[in-house]
Amino acid sequence: MTLRGEIESFPIETVVQLIHSTSKTGQLEVRGTDGAGGTLGFDDGRLIAAIAGEEAGEPALGVVFAVADGAFEFIPWADPPAANLAGDLDQLLDKAVEERDRIVAIRKVIPDDRSRFRLSERAADKGDITLSSNQWRTLLAVNGERDVNGVAEHLKAGKLATRVSLAALVDQGFIDVLEPAPAPEQWSPPTSEWVAPAPEAQPWAPPQPASAPQQWESVASAEAPAQAWDQSPSAPQSWEPQSTPAPSWEQST
Repeated sequence: MTLRGEIESFPIETVVQLIHSTSKTGQLEVRGTDGAGGTLGFDDGRLIAAIAGEEAGEPALGVVFAVADGAFEFIPWADPPAANLAGDLDQLLDKAVEERDRIVAIRKVIPDDRSRFRLSERAADKGDITLSSNQWRTLLAVNGERDVNGVAEHLKAGKLATRVSLAALVDQGFIDVLEPAPAPEQWSPPTSEWVAPAPEAQPWAPPQPASAPQQWESVASAEAPAQAWDQSPSAPQSWEPQSTPAPSWEQST
């Protein structure tokens, strides 16, 4: 059985409950219009796995359930995928809603992963600052140029965990969110029509006269003695016309 549809018409929770009630084994692919999404794994209708990019388990469960606009497709498998979730369906659905709400709250603070961050002037008014080691590392990674991906790469951390840390620092007033860096301009060829240059005019010159042919002299005539030619006239030959047979015509009967 292949099940597919639009998330706007069939929410992910409804699709998961349908797969559970029909005891299907396989994977549910979820893709949002913004590129977000992930995969849920089922074993005889039980939700046992979730993967979303570099995230796995409960964090990935929240990423999948946070997709509000997109498409889904269930692909049946003969064998179940490897499990990374524990609990019954009701417990996992409650956890999915909790993770989803956290992701939605983060997106309100950081709506675009291309957003950059800088130290906020509000931090100077806070006096003594107490931060966790992870928050300090995240704060030191902010330089006004790095976006979410850049900070995550600098910290060698997952993007979801990096978003959580950055959003917390924004809420606490330590950093500000900046607009995404402008995209580099793409080179485009000039629009003016190219015209080939006209060929240079060559001055006219009259044709050169052909060189006189060289006179050929045989080696024999140059080295051998002159031959004696018999000047006596030869007797005239008599010419007799040859009779040509007249054409014959075959009369058709």
